[in-house]
Amino acid sequence: MKNRKFTQLLTTLIVVLLFGCAKDPEGTQRQMQLQSVGYTGTMPNGWQFGKTNIIANNSVKGPSAPQDGSYILHSFTVADTLNGYSIIVELPLIKYSNDYIADTDLPAAVKSYYPYDRVKEKLAVGNKILLSMLHRDVTTGFRLQMRDDKNYSFYGADYAQDATSYLKITELIEGTEPDPVLGQVKTLEVIFEINALMTRIYPAEPGLNPAAPVKGLLRMKYREL
Repeated sequence: MKNRKFTQLLTTLIVVLLFGCAKDPEGTQRQMQLQSVGYTGTMPNGWQFGKTNIIANNSVKGPSAPQDGSYILHSFTVADTLNGYSIIVELPLIKYSNDYIADTDLPAAVKSYYPYDRVKEKLAVGNKILLSMLHRDVTTGFRLQMRDDKNYSFYGADYAQDATSYLKITELIEGTEPDPVLGQVKTLEVIFEINALMTRIYPAEPGLNPAAPVKGLLRMKYREL
């Protein structure tokens, strides 16, 4: 009798554990796959972002215009080098001068106006403003691109996001790593949760660019410049 009760109890526990583990297989799988940089989720046009041969980098740009002044922009990229897809997130621009500066000393400008601590501030956990590629005031939010680098096609966030769209930072991980030139540099790994509408920017065909919904988790890496 005791053995029978024990067997029933053991069976019940196994069933509970099995159903408990299978409760959110997609969520569990996503978290496992995002232990390193990459993307798991949907992409426009049926593209599939791979799980191997993934690289991540970050860069900085200094766009300037006579009528607008001079800015600094941080850009993060993860690329599936095997299949030829890449995802780019641009952080909000920072305006550092009202003047048009044609030959900006970017390393010096970054250290003064958009250093590590400022990047970390922009990447604070929480909801972010997602701007379209055509939005004028790029100092207020983030921009997102998905590219097919082999076929020279790319999508940007749609200008008319619906009420369910969002870009959210769910985790920010600080670290350090050696650099052959700079020595020990600070790093940030950031996980974005994406639920957005994407529109084909290039090649554009008037009237034939319906918004494509995308949803997934994106892990990117910033290295101090």
